[in-house]
Amino acid sequence: MLNAAGIIGRITPGFFARSIGVPNMVSVACYGCSAVIFAMIGLKSVASVVIIAILYGLLTGVCE
Repeated sequence: MLNAAGIIGRITPGFFARSIGVPNMVSVACYGCSAVIFAMIGLKSVASVVIIAILYGLLTGVCE
């Protein structure tokens, strides 16, 4: 799931980077990655692990 979300995370930022700029897009993705990593502290169920994996995959796809 993480890798599948990473594919989407690599394709879609190109459309938004034109309007907000590449450095802004990467900085938002990096801040989002750090927020998701801190959100891992509160994992309680399998569903929350899946949601965190999808969000982290989307955001790391932007940074790669």
